Amino acid sequence: MLKLSPCEYAGFVFGSDRELSRAVEVHESSVGRWKRPLWKGGRDGRIPDYHQQKLIIIARKRKLDFTTEDLIFGRTIKPPKV
Repeated sequence: MLKLSPCEYAGFVFGSDRELSRAVEVHESSVGRWKRPLWKGGRDGRIPDYHQQKLIIIARKRKLDFTTEDLIFGRTIKPPKV
């Protein structure tokens, strides 16, 4: 099992960091900063609160498996087979 942070799981559900950044209308490097640890100036895998509502609305419109709980806790998934 693989534990993903909220940002990592959002990128997984949306297909890529690029698609996630397009959904919330930010530069792709912003999504990369969200994933960085706090001591490196990042957000430790957390999505900023001012993007969360928009992200949930878009996920529901696209019928993606992304919930408000995923924004807080992330999710544990089975690693994809290679």
